[in-house]
Amino acid sequence: NADWPVPHLKDFLLALATDTGAESINVIAHSMGNRAMTAAIRQISQQQTPIDPPLFDRIVLAAPDIDADYFRRDAAPALVQVANHVTLYASSQDQALIASRKVNGYPRAGDSGADLVIVPGIETVDVSGTDLSLLGHSYYGDNEVMLRDLYDVVRARLPATQRSSLVQRAAGSMTYWQLAQRTTAVNR
Repeated sequence: NADWPVPHLKDFLLALATDTGAESINVIAHSMGNRAMTAAIRQISQQQTPIDPPLFDRIVLAAPDIDADYFRRDAAPALVQVANHVTLYASSQDQALIASRKVNGYPRAGDSGADLVIVPGIETVDVSGTDLSLLGHSYYGDNEVMLRDLYDVVRARLPATQRSSLVQRAAGSMTYWQLAQRTTAVNR
């Protein structure tokens, strides 16, 4: 049950942000882990006021297996409120998300193509074509270009406009980013 860890994760993230003296806190979630993370962040944001500084530096959502409409309406505003920077990685070739969309009946926030989630304040990166695995669900940790971009987000703190692995794209009046199509797997 993805809801069970939410209060525990919320308490952990709040303690991390307020009790440790950490200068920078980054949160990365993958797939269904984004359900608990976004729910915890929503609860945290409800305790914040608009003038409170962000508690987190970077929040990264890799292949988020959560309802796309819920994400746009409820999760995205909370994420933007509590973080300095939010990045969402999505793919149209993620077989786990394709199956989840069929089972749940709704597009997932980690889908790309016609269902790509683009919202103000969040950098959306389409990574379609970069995963060499069978399910296309492991790109966040198995692809050299993806790992380089993740490094640039979290460690180098670069916005999408300064990350060499990205190409700017437009969807109507909104901007999103495409990860370069170099597909080199990381040897482990």
